[in-house]
Amino acid sequence: APSTAAPGFAEFLEQSLLAMARAPSVFASAALRPAPAFGAIAGLALGSGITAFALNLTHGVILNPGFLQHFTPFILAAVGAAALALYAGLLILLAALLYGLGRVLGGAGGFDRALQAAAALSLMAPLQALCNWFAAAWVLPAMLAAWVAAGALEGLFKVKPQLARAACALLACAAVGLQFAGRAFLEGAAQAYSAAQ
Repeated sequence: APSTAAPGFAEFLEQSLLAMARAPSVFASAALRPAPAFGAIAGLALGSGITAFALNLTHGVILNPGFLQHFTPFILAAVGAAALALYAGLLILLAALLYGLGRVLGGAGGFDRALQAAAALSLMAPLQALCNWFAAAWVLPAMLAAWVAAGALEGLFKVKPQLARAACALLACAAVGLQFAGRAFLEGAAQAYSAAQ
């Protein structure tokens, strides 16, 4: 018989990985069980954030081998802590957005389900960091995130598929636009810094 207990960390990680390919059915099955405990949700989200930070730092060192020499270990630790705090805040905002969308689009589900979906989506952070290493690949995680988020709205909040997919597609387009603007700004700032040097 299917388990009726909340998934632990390992099972929740497996569910979240499977959701990248089969989001609607994975979340529909997850809705039949209690949401994961806060420890499992926080563990997955924190692990994703640390992995993403490490990948971004490694990428920075590869592009600029002397990069870390400009900072003391204390400054690096402070920057890492600040980045993780910002990341945690963004995940809470994402959970609130998913909860609000689920309600506005006619679904039903508690905030614990929104936290479950946001933690599953946190796997996009290391994927985004990895895709940043390759030209034009940076747009792919936003598209995949839209698919997973729509599946979460369908499965966990019982939102109609057409509404969930349309809303998440619009959000993905907005995310890609913001990323494009941010990357253009950073590239311009880097060029200006190089010219000043």
